[in-house]
Amino acid sequence: MTGNNGTEALHVEQNAAGRRFSGQTEGRAANNYVEGQCGPGDEETEGSKAMGPLTRQEYEELAIRRQMERFGTPEAEARKTHELRYPKGTVAAILELELRGLRSSDWRVLAFVDERPDEAPLVVGGSRAWTKENVDAFARFLEERGDLTPAAAYRKELGLTWREEQKFRRLMADAKEASHAG
Repeated sequence: MTGNNGTEALHVEQNAAGRRFSGQTEGRAANNYVEGQCGPGDEETEGSKAMGPLTRQEYEELAIRRQMERFGTPEAEARKTHELRYPKGTVAAILELELRGLRSSDWRVLAFVDERPDEAPLVVGGSRAWTKENVDAFARFLEERGDLTPAAAYRKELGLTWREEQKFRRLMADAKEASHAG
């Protein structure tokens, strides 16, 4: 069901954790980076218990899986390529955090650098060089401030992890497909 503002209604009776809910999710924005990106065997791990934004581990698994699917890259090569993406520039760090579910922008970067200079990335040749540690510190800063994307805020409000949301999306897609096939 589509609402006036481009969101699609999400009605689920009960999720895997036994919680009951019914609500709205940003249709295109949420689906652009999460729908269908979690495959079979994606069980909860110790690092994926956070509600709302993707953890470092979830983000890396998603990025590696996407590279493997898009380019047919073996896992070892995809992991190595992913590691070589650091340090990254400010725009790339902002895009990573947006993908992880955190609202980021240039002015939020400046606020982070002003408030936490000890965690700020080094300036190399006039540009900031963001390591994984810098990006994760910025992610914590944004999460503490509540700067979440609509999809991450939705998960946080419902007490869902990213993996749980992916399982529901697969179940809903399977149910929709089965209803059209039958």
